[in-house]
Amino acid sequence: MWMLKLLLLYSLSFAEAGNVLGRRYEKGPKVRKIRDVLDESTTILNFWSSSTPGSPRKPFYRQVRQSCGGCWYTNDRRIEKSATAILFDNTRFSIGNKHNDLPDFDARNTDSQYWVIWPREAASKGITKGTNYQDVKFWDPAFNLTLSYRLDSDIHRPFGNTISSAKFLRFDHGRRIKPLDRVFSDLLALKTAEKHTAWLVSNCDRTNGASKRMEYADQMMNAGLSLDGFGECFNRTLTGSPWTHGSDIGPIAEYKFYLAFENSVHCNDYISEKFWRNALANGAVPIVFGPHRDDVAKIAPPKSYIHTEDFDSPAHLVDYLDYLDGNDTAYMEYHAWRADVSPAKLQEKNSIDHLGNYDQMMCNLCKTINERKSAGFPKKTIPSVAHWWWMEVHDEKCTADFELPVWLRTIDNDTNHKSVRRHIL
Repeated sequence: MWMLKLLLLYSLSFAEAGNVLGRRYEKGPKVRKIRDVLDESTTILNFWSSSTPGSPRKPFYRQVRQSCGGCWYTNDRRIEKSATAILFDNTRFSIGNKHNDLPDFDARNTDSQYWVIWPREAASKGITKGTNYQDVKFWDPAFNLTLSYRLDSDIHRPFGNTISSAKFLRFDHGRRIKPLDRVFSDLLALKTAEKHTAWLVSNCDRTNGASKRMEYADQMMNAGLSLDGFGECFNRTLTGSPWTHGSDIGPIAEYKFYLAFENSVHCNDYISEKFWRNALANGAVPIVFGPHRDDVAKIAPPKSYIHTEDFDSPAHLVDYLDYLDGNDTAYMEYHAWRADVSPAKLQEKNSIDHLGNYDQMMCNLCKTINERKSAGFPKKTIPSVAHWWWMEVHDEKCTADFELPVWLRTIDNDTNHKSVRRHIL
């Protein structure tokens, strides 16, 4: 009877997780063999797979594609002591702490297991809870590896990439590669005089960065920006998906510019889907607010975006956008980078760049864990994840309006995240 129940749970969880992980994860073995397979494989335990820690969890078992290392990914806590790595989503920590739904700190496997912290949100969020010493004093120094959007993480979690963004209009009916001259003519033909700049935004003031970006956008509109705003901040919704999916062109593609305004300011490497999916992958030129200019320059295609910090004032920026709006040749220079992505790159099916963002993250995680496992589990401890996340940043703008606690500002972190990483690797 128990085997029948487990089989039912497994079947349900597979269907549920399939919607998230898709075909890029391979179906597991029969339930009666799953423990044998996990014992012989590199395993990653998602400790909090539910948004409500402490609640019953349906077990799921997923295998990352073989080209990424073939790791098994599960929420089955029976392997807490034997898993090769345990992944902790920091957005679940507060609830887990409240319900005492926490890992075994005292009896953890320190010989052949890595604890991986995954800060999911921008560093401008969760500062008060994440720096409360009484809550995090055992938690903060407990991790071996970091996984986030920051490029200095041990495992990188991307929000997008150049190759995926360059697919816009490159295929004829989703199959054949179009000639570049046709790609550019089709792109320009989508733009209309009535549709200048678009912005979808619903967080108007919940973070300091969100308030700052609204202030900047207001100044642009006061200077004459022709903006179509959507979302809660404008009390206006779009019907259907605003994004382009293959040959189905979304409404954002009709605009020349998109306000890729982040809810954080100068938080290291925080360049989200607003830049990649909302703008570049929909044929709009992103107007960037929030990320440090150096961070954008490191990862963005050359001359693919316009940064607000390159202008003396919002009014000067609006003048420049109006100039581009009236000069097709100058405007299309911001799309010239698309020609640098070769047809071979666009059609390379096994490339990690063609995976979804979450799947790329899991691929990177699996590769890193396998590399360390093969190297004999080299030791690494991060003295303070909170110090790395909130102190080792460009400037104070990332945590503006928050007084970071004394313990965090004075912590002995001379063996910092990057130097430890260099030493180990």
